[in-house]
Amino acid sequence: MDKNYDLRALHQGVGIQQTRITLEKRRTKKHLADRERATGKTTKWAGSKLLVKGHDGAYREITN
Repeated sequence: MDKNYDLRALHQGVGIQQTRITLEKRRTKKHLADRERATGKTTKWAGSKLLVKGHDGAYREITN
């Protein structure tokens, strides 16, 4: 916890690096993410999978 505090004090952090293949898959699905966000839906990425929050609060994968 002290290391986390030290990084925040320096305005730095640790992020997860994605592989080139994962980033390419995300780029091909970016239009889907934009479409879902435009309709007011909540989206998130799980690796190369695009997940959208449904009415029941659960996330489901969007493929097309």
